[in-house]
Amino acid sequence: MASANSVRSENKEVPIIREIMVATTMSSLFVAIFALVASSFRTRAARQAEILALRHLLAVLQKNAPRCAA
Repeated sequence: MASANSVRSENKEVPIIREIMVATTMSSLFVAIFALVASSFRTRAARQAEILALRHLLAVLQKNAPRCAA
């Protein structure tokens, strides 16, 4: 009889886990959509400044990366 009780408790936990997974996925989707909408309102100058900063960061990282012996 103890195994039947453990099966029932596991069955009760599965919907809760499923709801948590759905909520997490939905919040991630909401954040992604919000970021997409917000990025469409950025100015061209702001995008160019970000690209410049990222290129600089890439150059610094490539300069400091260890070299592989060929």
